[in-house]
Amino acid sequence: MALAAGLVAVLGVLHSADTLLTTGTRVPGTVVSVATPPKGTRWIDVSFRADGRLVTERIDRSSTAAYTPGERVTVVFDPADPGRARTTTETGLSENGVDFAWIGVGLVLLCFLVAATGAVGWSRRSRAVRRTAGTRAQPPSSSRPAPAVA
Repeated sequence: MALAAGLVAVLGVLHSADTLLTTGTRVPGTVVSVATPPKGTRWIDVSFRADGRLVTERIDRSSTAAYTPGERVTVVFDPADPGRARTTTETGLSENGVDFAWIGVGLVLLCFLVAATGAVGWSRRSRAVRRTAGTRAQPPSSSRPAPAVA
C-alpha cells in the first residue's frame, strides 16, 4: 500500500508539471537571477506579468540549459495560482527532489521484498511442522554397528 501511495505521488507530481504545460497561461518572462550551486537544487528566478501585476517566481531547473540574467523565457503559469509556474523548458521540479522520491519508492519496494521473502520462509516452516505433528523425532542413525547380543 505504501509502495502504491509513493508511486502515485511521484507520478502525480510529474503529471502536474505536464498538465501545467498544456493548460497553463503562456506569457513572456525575464530571468532575474540564476543559481547553480555545486550541490543541491539549481534554480532560476523569473519575472512575468500575471493579472496585470509583476510576479517573480523561483523555478527549479531540471534541464542543463545555461541561463543569464535578463534572458527572455516563456513562462507557463496557473491563472488561479500564479505562484505555480514553470518555463517551457523547465518543469519546475527539482531533479534532486524527484530522485529522492524515487529512492523512497525503491526503499519501500525493498522492504516489501524482504517481508515477502520472510513470509514465504515462515509459511514453509509452518507446513513442515504441521506435516510432522504427532511424530516423535528419531535420533540420528549412527554408522557404528549395533553391539552383538550374546
